[in-house]
Amino acid sequence: MKTLYGSKSGQDVKVTVAVPVIANPPPQKSALRWFGPIANSSIMSMVFQQDVPYKHWINSSIPIINQNYFGNYTLKYNMTEVITITINAEGLLLFKFFLIAKNKFTKNYEYIKSFFNFLISY
Repeated sequence: MKTLYGSKSGQDVKVTVAVPVIANPPPQKSALRWFGPIANSSIMSMVFQQDVPYKHWINSSIPIINQNYFGNYTLKYNMTEVITITINAEGLLLFKFFLIAKNKFTKNYEYIKSFFNFLISY
């Protein structure tokens, strides 16, 4: 399950999140709620059955209207935490990758630096 997302921001920008769940009976859409940096943001969610009756996808569309929308989002079902995801600005995600790689692979710092420069120029 993907928990780290990079995105741009803007009026029509949305991040689509698909959360696999096992439940019988199926999850009720009315019991799903996302909690994030912006209170009362309109996050749309749908529940879809997978190949067997007890496996489902919760597909959600999270708006990223401006920089205030970046951060952690927690999906709760009947107020029980299901998952927390993080949505960062696209460039910030690459920068974090660069810092992690630099710290873990200090011997290859020049290689990591050139690879990072390639990514941001692409």
